[in-house]
Formats: sequence, structure tokens, C-alpha cells
Amino acid sequence: MTKHEVVCGIALVTSLLSLSMGMPAWADKVEGPYVGAGFTYTKIDDVTYDLVGAPVIAHPASFDGNSGLGLKVGWGFGGPRLEIEWANLGVDAKTFGRLGEIDPAVGKLNVDTWMANLLYDFDLDSKFIPYLGIGIGRADVKAKGISKNASLPDRTGFVDGGDNVFAWQAILGVAYQWNKHLGATLDYRYLRTGDIDHNYGVGCVPGSLTGCIFNGQLQMDYHAQTLALGLRWVF
Repeated sequence: MTKHEVVCGIALVTSLLSLSMGMPAWADKVEGPYVGAGFTYTKIDDVTYDLVGAPVIAHPASFDGNSGLGLKVGWGFGGPRLEIEWANLGVDAKTFGRLGEIDPAVGKLNVDTWMANLLYDFDLDSKFIPYLGIGIGRADVKAKGISKNASLPDRTGFVDGGDNVFAWQAILGVAYQWNKHLGATLDYRYLRTGDIDHNYGVGCVPGSLTGCIFNGQLQMDYHAQTLALGLRWVF
């Protein structure tokens, strides 16, 4: 994560807090405890794994978008909200290989996030309530057997394991309140993490990191875009 990103995150949090203190609470915004659950669809940008200690050996990879689940609990204050959220943002490997030797791949990237979010609901005198926010927390990012398709010759390597690292996200969404308690939410999230190290081996027993002629680590910078659709119940 760059210094610029940290500064932008702090500025957004400060703006949200200032806005929440300067605006009145509205009766149709969330007040009190709430819970939510829903589905996610995540797409991550193409990744270039760098072999640690040998940055000239790059391994580009791409991933298909994939669905997941999300759960949250929070408390609304008639404008600002605080919530704790878990989400599954795993994706399936699409292509993998060295530069010039990129082929269809197998395996997946399992991602679970635990985030603390600060959000603000805006009143439009409507059942539609737009909101924005920012969150910080942890992301558990683990590769599960990413490699070229087993039916292809000259498999370049096998990627497995990962890290539990710091993560932050920006959120933009809208809620629709059917009544005082039940509402639906739809939001867009952009999430980034710190650098993640994966175990890497060449010439290994298929599906494992045993018997390799070379072992090392690949490093990646994970950033994802997610759409989340869910239901929310306010107590």
C-alpha cells in the first residue's frame, strides 16, 4: 500500500465523520442494531506474480469472476453507521504461466475478509437511501493449487498457500427500505491489501509442493472489485 492510498483513506474517514456531525439524523435512516446477509460477485485485476529474489522472472495470471457470501452486523445512528463484516471473495484461476508461456490454468484464490466499516446514509425523502463508506481490516488470501492445466506440457510451476494481511476498502451503495425493519442493499466495493507471499515450486508432484526441483515464493498485490446484493434487518 502506498503513502498516497493511506492519505486518501484517512481523508475519506475524516470527511465522513465531519459530515455525520454536521447533518441532522433522519427517521428513515438506520437507527439501532441491524444484521445483514447476501451474495457477492468479485472480479480481480490480472496479476503478475514476482518471484521473490528474482524480479525478472514474472508469472502473469488472470482469474474468472466468482460469487460468494457476505454477513454483517452493525449499529446505525440515524446517518452514520458502524458495522463488522465478513465476506468471501474467492476467484478461480483462468490463465497462468511465465511471460510468453501463458496457458489455461487450474486452481483458485480463496479470499476471506473481516472488515470494520464506517458508513453514512444520505436522506433523499425516499425509500431509496444512498450511502458511502470506508473499511479497514484483514484479508486471508490463499492460493489453492494454481498451475497450468494438468493436461498441458511444460507446466511452469505450482502456487499454494498465502498470507493474512491488512486490507482496506471503499464502499458506494444504495438501500431500499420496504418498511421500518426490512431493506435491500446493493453496493460496489473496491478492496486492496498489503503484499501477499505465496509458496511456489517447479517440477513438483502434481497437486503438491513435494519433490520440487525448486522452491521459492511469489508475491502479489491483491485488489478486487465486488458487487454485493443483500437483505438487511433493523431491530
